[in-house]
Amino acid sequence: MASTFNLLRSLIRKIILFTLIFIVTFSFSTKSAYAISNDKNTKKLEEKIAKGYSAKFCNAIGMGMSKESSLRLAINENSSPIFNSSLWLELAISGEENIEKVETNRVIDLVSYEIINKCGYPIGLSGESGEKEFKNLLTNELLSIGEENVSK
Repeated sequence: MASTFNLLRSLIRKIILFTLIFIVTFSFSTKSAYAISNDKNTKKLEEKIAKGYSAKFCNAIGMGMSKESSLRLAINENSSPIFNSSLWLELAISGEENIEKVETNRVIDLVSYEIINKCGYPIGLSGESGEKEFKNLLTNELLSIGEENVSK
């Protein structure tokens, strides 16, 4: 009787231990998988936003607008995700929750890269130095527009 009791007790301990290990392992792997998936979604979203800016900027340059006017137009037209049709599906699915996770500095880097590669020649910018110059111009313009909105 005592040996049966010890066997049963040992079996219950093993089941509890296995269950705890399973729960801990599964919970950590789910969180990391979600983080990786979420990170990929954020990167795709950042790329979509950058393409929206660069497309509007390059179209404005193509219509003969100045670099500063084109930049202001692109910023104003992208100030709300509603104006970027490539973001509509994302807005419908998650609202603005995922858009708020976007890293501004990464988007600025992507926008600068896209613009220099798509229409850098007409504005006299190319290569890494052109990207840096455009990045500074974009950052200053974003700060300027932000200050204007605060003072209104």
